[in-house]
Amino acid sequence: MTINFECLWPICEDGYVIETVSGPEKGKGSILTPEGDHRVLKPASNRNSVYDPMAPQRAADAVPRGGEPLLFRTFADLHETEDDVIRFANRFGRLHVGYEEAIQADWFYWIKATRQMIERVEAGVLRSEDWSVGAADFSGGIGGINVGLSPTGKNGGFEMKVKVPTLRAALWGQLGLWIEHPGMNQRKCINPKCGHWHTFGPGTDRRSSAETCGQRECVQWASNQRRKESKK
Repeated sequence: MTINFECLWPICEDGYVIETVSGPEKGKGSILTPEGDHRVLKPASNRNSVYDPMAPQRAADAVPRGGEPLLFRTFADLHETEDDVIRFANRFGRLHVGYEEAIQADWFYWIKATRQMIERVEAGVLRSEDWSVGAADFSGGIGGINVGLSPTGKNGGFEMKVKVPTLRAALWGQLGLWIEHPGMNQRKCINPKCGHWHTFGPGTDRRSSAETCGQRECVQWASNQRRKESKK
C-alpha cells in the first residue's frame, strides 16, 4: 500500500522579516530568566500562496507548484545566519504557523539537527543493526500528524492522506523517506545563488543530465555560463 503524504503549506507572498522582540526566547524562559532581546521571524503580510512539499516533484515553474522531496537537504545546507533564514523562508515558507519563530531556538537548532542526521547517515553510522539508537533521535522530529480523507477526482472516490502539520515536520519526514530509500537520485543545483537539491532521472520531472533545480533563473544562469564557456 502506498502512503500518501500531504502538507498544504503557506508562503507569504510579500516575504518575511526578522524583528527584535523583548522577553525570554521561546523554550528558554522561566521565572528565573531575566527578560532580554531576541530575534524572531514574522510574515510581512497576510497574503499567502500554498504549495505541498510532500507532493510528487514537478517542474519548478509548474502550476500548481510541485513537491520538494529533497527540501530537507537544502534546509540542512543553510548557514546559521539571518540572511539564509530569510532566503529560505521567502522561497519555502516558515517552519511553523501561529507564533513568532525564534531564529536561534527554531531555525538554527533544526538546521543543525537535520545536518547532523544527514551526516550520520552518509557516514554509515545509522545501520539496521543499530537503528534503535538512531530511531530514538529521529522520532522527536514529527508529532501531530493526522490521518484524513481527500477526494481523488475519480468517480467521486477518496484516498487516505497522512496530513503533515508543519513544514518542519515535513522536512523531518522527507529525511526519513530518504533514509528508507538510499538509492534516490539526487543532485544540487549548480547555480551558486540557489544550491537547491532536486531528484532526477526515471520517475521524476528532471532529466538525468539536469544540472539545475529547474527554476527559470537557474536555467537561465546555466545557459549564460555555457555561452561564456563557448566564447573562450
